[in-house]
Amino acid sequence: MQREIWGGIRADLENDLRGLEGISNEKLKQQLHRIRGYVSTASLLRLSEILMTWENSPDPAQATGGFLPEALEVSQCSISEMERRYPHLVGPSQGPG
Repeated sequence: MQREIWGGIRADLENDLRGLEGISNEKLKQQLHRIRGYVSTASLLRLSEILMTWENSPDPAQATGGFLPEALEVSQCSISEMERRYPHLVGPSQGPG
């Protein structure tokens, strides 16, 4: 089950973040909130903090140029670190014997 959940996050996260470019403040806030929900569930807490700060900025759409590159970089680093620490998320589980 963990591998299935992680696989969905890994598959969608970068596309979801890139899809934030060029959308209105209202839609952007909704999408940031949605993404923040699922990255928080996966304990990607630094990324969640970035998304919350972005969502709560006075003009999120205008702030995209500053926040998006940071969010993409942190997401890539977070994914790599999670998979390094928890290789069972991407590889076959090794049961006893």
